[in-house]
Amino acid sequence: MKAKKLYDLVWTSRPLMQAAEACVENGLAGTDLTVRMRAVLEILLAQGALPVPDIAAKLEIQRQYVQVMVNETLASGFTAQHPNPRHKRSPFWR
Repeated sequence: MKAKKLYDLVWTSRPLMQAAEACVENGLAGTDLTVRMRAVLEILLAQGALPVPDIAAKLEIQRQYVQVMVNETLASGFTAQHPNPRHKRSPFWR
């Protein structure tokens, strides 16, 4: 019974989440930013320079997906990679 209620709640809230994402996307029109690029930039603004695993933890999504997102911000010139003295293969992003 609890699982059914949770399932119903998720499906009831889905249109609200999609509408919120569409609203953010409309607000980004003409900025060369995507919703997912904005999510990365918000984390970096709030937390400072972070490696991809830490950004993934903050967003609560897979590291591999965040790497794609971060690569988009890098290609667009919104972020830059910086060496991470604690981990050679996991640079900081700013």
